[in-house]
Amino acid sequence: MDGASEASAEKSIPLLRSCERCRRRKQRCDGEQPVCSRCRSHQAECSYRQSGRFRKRFPRAASSSTGAEAADDNDERKAGSPAKRPRTGSDALTAATALSSLSAQAGRAEPAAPGSPHLPALSPCTASEASPNDAVLHTPRNAVAHVPGAKHAAGGDASLDAARAMDPVAVLRAYSLPDLAQGLPEHIVRQMWALVTSPAPGAQRARSGSLSPNMALLDPQNTAAGGWRRPADDAALAVLGGVAQRHALGAAPALLLRLLRAEHADSGLHAGVGAFWAALDAGLAADFDVLAHVAVAAASAAGDSASAERAAEVAAYEAARRTWERGHVAPSASAVCALLQLSEYGHRTGRAAVHWEFAHIAAATARQIVFRGHAYPWRAARITLASGKCDTEYDHVLRVFWAAWTHRLAAAQVLARRVAPDAGDMPELPAHDTCAFAARFPPAACCRRQDDAYARALALLALAAAPVHAALMDVREGHAPAAYFAAVHAWDAAERRWRRDAWPDAWDARLARVRQETTALAPEDAWLVRVALAHHAARLRVHATAIALLHGRPGAGPGAPMSRSILVAPHVHPDRRARLWGFQAAAYDPLADALLDHRARAESLDAVGELQALLEAVAQDADARLPLRLLGAWAVGHVLDLAMALHCGRVARRDADTQADAVRRLAVLARMLLQLRRWTAALYVFTSVVKAFVEPGHTVDLAHVHPALLPPPPGPAAAGEAPWPVNHVLTLMMRQMRMAPAEFCALTLPVVYAPC
Repeated sequence: MDGASEASAEKSIPLLRSCERCRRRKQRCDGEQPVCSRCRSHQAECSYRQSGRFRKRFPRAASSSTGAEAADDNDERKAGSPAKRPRTGSDALTAATALSSLSAQAGRAEPAAPGSPHLPALSPCTASEASPNDAVLHTPRNAVAHVPGAKHAAGGDASLDAARAMDPVAVLRAYSLPDLAQGLPEHIVRQMWALVTSPAPGAQRARSGSLSPNMALLDPQNTAAGGWRRPADDAALAVLGGVAQRHALGAAPALLLRLLRAEHADSGLHAGVGAFWAALDAGLAADFDVLAHVAVAAASAAGDSASAERAAEVAAYEAARRTWERGHVAPSASAVCALLQLSEYGHRTGRAAVHWEFAHIAAATARQIVFRGHAYPWRAARITLASGKCDTEYDHVLRVFWAAWTHRLAAAQVLARRVAPDAGDMPELPAHDTCAFAARFPPAACCRRQDDAYARALALLALAAAPVHAALMDVREGHAPAAYFAAVHAWDAAERRWRRDAWPDAWDARLARVRQETTALAPEDAWLVRVALAHHAARLRVHATAIALLHGRPGAGPGAPMSRSILVAPHVHPDRRARLWGFQAAAYDPLADALLDHRARAESLDAVGELQALLEAVAQDADARLPLRLLGAWAVGHVLDLAMALHCGRVARRDADTQADAVRRLAVLARMLLQLRRWTAALYVFTSVVKAFVEPGHTVDLAHVHPALLPPPPGPAAAGEAPWPVNHVLTLMMRQMRMAPAEFCALTLPVVYAPC
C-alpha cells in the first residue's frame, strides 16, 4: 500500500459508522454503546470505539483512550475471569429487588482505586441509549461480576489517575440507577469519591484488606457449611455420573461434584438446597433437579467459552429445558426448587427473559402441588403440631411456595425495569418483606433442634403470628388493611397467651444471667437467646407493619405494596387514605387509628430496646459469644433493618438527647449489620441510612446533649476530614462506629456504583 492509500485509510477509520464485524456483513451497526449488541452477543472484539459515531457521542472517552489502551483493555478483559461470589437464592432475591441492574458495560467495569475493587470506574455508555429489547435478549454473561471485597481476577490495580478522570456525578446521571443513588447530592458524592480515591498527603494508599475486616467473610474458604450432611463421594459420583451419561453433559462426575460443592458452600438458607443434597446422598435425586443445580453451579464458575465449566453449563441448561418441555416433571416441591434454580441461572447469566420465564413457571407449579391429598393451603401459614414437634414436611413445602412467590415478583420487576426503565408505577418489592422472610425461615423449621421445649416455643410463636401473616398477604394483594389491624389486636392477646404457656418463668432468670455473663454460650443458652430474639422480632414486625399501613401507601399504581420501613412511609390525609383503601367516610374512625398507632409505636420501641440489649450482650463484636450468622443472616438482617428504620425516625425529632441516643444505637446496629455474610443486603441497608441523612440540615445541637450520649473523640485511625459538619448526624454516626471518613464512604459508594 502506497503512502496515499495509507493516509486515506487513516482518515477513513475515524469516520466509520459501523464496527468491522457489521461492516463485513454489510449491515448497519446498532452500536449505541461502545460495544455493539451483535459483537457482544457473539463475545467478539468490537471496533466501534474507533468509529466516528463513538467519537461524536463520547468525545471525552474517545480523546482519553488510544487504540493501544483499548487493545490492552480487551486483552485484560479476555485474560481475567470475573470475580466469583458464593451467591444464594436469598442474596439473588435481595440483589434483584433492592438494586436495579445497570447497563451491559457495568458488568465489565474496572476498579477505580488500588485495592478497592468495589469502586468500579464505569464506562461512559448509558443504559438509555440501548434499545429496550437489547437489554433483555443480549445482556452479556457475568452481569454481576464485581462484588464488594472480592479480588479482581485480572490481578492489576487501576491507577488513581483513571479514577480522578471519571466524573461520578456524570455517571449517576447517565445510568438508570435506583433511587438509592439518585438521593445523593452532587457535592456530597464528589467529596465522598475524593475521600476514597485520594488518600491524605503522606498517607499510604489503602489496600483492600485495610478498608474493612468484613471483607474476609466473602472468602469461600472462610465460609462454613450450610448445616446439612454432605454425601459421600462415591454416592454422589454415582448419581452425577448417571446423569452426565444419560444427558451427554460431556463433563466428568468429579468436576460436577466440585462445582456443586463450591456453589452450595454458603447456601444453607436457600429453599431446596438441603433437600437436594439429602436426595443426592440417598441416590434419589431426579435428573431434572441435578441438571438445574449443575447449570447454576457451572455458570458461577464458567470462564472463557472453551472451558469445561462453560460446556457443562450449556449442556446442563439445555438438557434441563428439554426435560421440562417434554413433560417429564411432575409438580412437587423438588421440581419447584429446580425451576427456581433455572430462573437463578437466567439471572446470573444476564438473561432477564429466562429469569422471568422459569420464575413464572415455578410459581404456577407451586400452586399445583397436592400435599397429602389436598391442594396446597397457600394463603395461611398454618402449622400442624404432633407430639410437641413440628411437621417438617409441611414446613418444607411452605418454604418452597413462598420462595417461588417472591422470586416471581423479583423477576417481573427486573424484566419490567429492563424493558421500560422509566416505569414509575412499577411496585417496589421490599428487600426484607415478610414473605421472603417466611421463605428462608419458615414458621416451623424445627429440624436439628436441641430441645423440644425451644422447638415448641418457636412453633407456637409462629402459629400465633400466622393470622397476621395471612392478613398481610391480603393487603399485598390489594385488600383494605382493616383485617390486618384486627389481626394485630388478636396478636396482642395471642402473644400474652404465648408468654404464659410457652415461656416458663425460669427462662427470664436464665436470660438475665446470660446477658450479664461474658463466657461462651452453652447450647441451651444459645437456643434461649434465639427464642427471645424471635419473640421480640415478631413483636417488632407486627407493629412496625401496622405503623406503615396506618400512614398509607407510598406506592403509585395498582397493587403497590406497603413501605419497607417506618421512615419512608409518608403521612397521608385521612380523606385521601379513605379513597386509596376504599373506606367509607362514615366507617372511618380517626380515634381508633390514633390509639392503634400509639400502641404500635410503644410496642415497637420496647421490642427494639429488648432486641438491641440482647444483641449487644451476645453478638456485638466479631469475636462474639454468639455470631450473628448462627442466628440466620436473613432474619437478623430483617430485624436490624426494621430497628434501624425506627431509630432513623427518632433521629428526625427535635429533642437533642433523643437524636444523640438514636445515633448511638444506629451506629451499634450498623456495625452488627456489616458482620453479616449477606454483603449486598448489608450495604443496601447501610446506604439507605446514609441517604436518609445526607442533606446538610440533619444536625444535632451538641450543646444540649447529655455528656453520656456524646460520641467518643476521634482516634488516630478515624482521623480525616468528613464531608459533613462536626454536629452532622452522619459525622456523629461515623465517630460512634469508630470509622475513618474514607472507610465510611467506601461502604456507601459500592451500592451506588457497583452493578448488582
